[in-house]
Amino acid sequence: MVQVRLTGVSKKYGDVPAVEKLDLLVRDREFLTILGPSGGGKSTTLRLIAGLETPDEGDIHIDDLRINELPPRDRNMTMVFQNYALFPHMTAEANIAFPLVVKHTPKEEVEKRVKEVSSLLKISHLLKRKPKEMSGGEQQRVALGRAIVKKPNVFLMDEPLSNLDAALRTEMRMELKRLQKQLQTTLIYVTHDQTEALSMADRIAVIKDGKLLQIGSPEEIYNQPADAWIASFIGNPPMNLISCTLARNNDRTTLHAAEDCVLEIPKSLISKLTDLEIGAKLKLGVRPEDIEIGSKGATLFCEAEIYLLESTGDSTVIDFKMGDSIVKLKTKAGYKAKIGERAQLVFTGSKMLLFDAETGRAL
Repeated sequence: MVQVRLTGVSKKYGDVPAVEKLDLLVRDREFLTILGPSGGGKSTTLRLIAGLETPDEGDIHIDDLRINELPPRDRNMTMVFQNYALFPHMTAEANIAFPLVVKHTPKEEVEKRVKEVSSLLKISHLLKRKPKEMSGGEQQRVALGRAIVKKPNVFLMDEPLSNLDAALRTEMRMELKRLQKQLQTTLIYVTHDQTEALSMADRIAVIKDGKLLQIGSPEEIYNQPADAWIASFIGNPPMNLISCTLARNNDRTTLHAAEDCVLEIPKSLISKLTDLEIGAKLKLGVRPEDIEIGSKGATLFCEAEIYLLESTGDSTVIDFKMGDSIVKLKTKAGYKAKIGERAQLVFTGSKMLLFDAETGRAL
């Protein structure tokens, strides 16, 4: 069993906080992704776990062992970097073998483990090549091989796929997930790419400005974001956030989203509004795929003007102008309409979320 636990961990560079009071538990054999914007504290968190940085406050544990002062070489972790960090004068075979060679591992054992790892990663044919003779994807596999050959307790990966093209990133995402399950190891993966996080992770830890905002499964993060910022960060296109006001209309409590858009409140949201006063400012959250073009007969509908059409190949994204907001709707490919036309937008009530307009927190 190998768990990594951070308790109240903080790190500053001068007067600038990089990580603040971070509590995080990475479970045994879990694929945990740390997701957030650039400069949010993701890589600093990984470097603290690796021992490349020392926390100003708090504790880091592997299982029951406190490792704050333990040097990186004694943590039985391995790190894969964005730039691969291969030795350019060495062959792939020598690069993979390097961690074993420096520990004076017997030659026969080195050869055996390099053979096993290269077979696992399907790079046996690259062993005699140097990095300059390999593609980016091949170099990445060699860097993974060098990490795997050590048989570490924990893998740490800092945006390892960001230098690859889109097709190769997709392939390597599948490969990394397969490898992690096959090796049965704990893996902590840092990325700013929400597609990577959603497709690979067992759980996602969302970090911004050095603070943990939410941790949960990809489904929880996508469907129940803890605040409006996470809602707008996750998803492609991201969740629509429509400014609205709590109002009374014909003795019913409604959401007034624009001059010609008054929504009945879905049953799933009524209990969340009992403590709010009429006139409260809110953000209505709804995913583009949870809006349809329909008719006024629907319970939850608004009228809006078509502002832009975007073809994505397998679907069409339609931008609607609703008051001061732009609302995106995702529909089937080939949808035909003209800019300036008006249409009825029908919302899926069970998929709608509400956020406090001032704090951004989900209700």
